[in-house]
Amino acid sequence: MSILSLPKLPSISKFVGSSWEFDTSTGGDISAAIVAASQGSLFIHDNNDPDGIVHEVMYVGVGLAMGSPLPSASYATPDMFSTGVGPVVMPPTKAALYVNDFAGTGFIINFSGGAFAGRAYTIVFFGFPFVRAALRIKSKSYTTPAVGMSGMPVWFVLDP
Repeated sequence: MSILSLPKLPSISKFVGSSWEFDTSTGGDISAAIVAASQGSLFIHDNNDPDGIVHEVMYVGVGLAMGSPLPSASYATPDMFSTGVGPVVMPPTKAALYVNDFAGTGFIINFSGGAFAGRAYTIVFFGFPFVRAALRIKSKSYTTPAVGMSGMPVWFVLDP
C-alpha cells in the first residue's frame, strides 16, 4: 500500500439498516497539499428510543487529501442542508446498534467541491479497523474554491 492509498474498508452495500438515523452536522476542515484536518459534530437519534434523544457525536481527525494544490477550507452549521443517505447501517452480524457503538476510533472519507457554496458526500465509519456502523451524508457547506477528497482516521466522543 502506498502512502497515498486508503486502507481497505468494508463494503457498505453488505451492511444492513438499523433504527438509527442522521439528523444534521456541524464542523469545519482545512487542507493543504496532501494533508487535511477536520473537526465537528454529527447529530443522530434512535427511532426506537421513546424519549427521542438526539445524540451529539463529536470528532477530530487528520489525514490525507487529494485535490487542489492550494490551501482550502470549509465549514457547515447545523441549520445548513445536510441529510443522511439512508439509515445508519451496521454489519449483518450485529443484532442492533447502541449509543456506545458511535464512540472511539473511526474513519471519514469526504468528496467535496464548490466555490463559496459547496457540496459534499461523506462516508463515516464508526470503528476502525473493525467497523461497528457506517453513515452516508449529502451536505452543503461554505468553502473556498476547490474540488477534492480526503480520507482520515478520526476519534469520536459522545456528548453525554
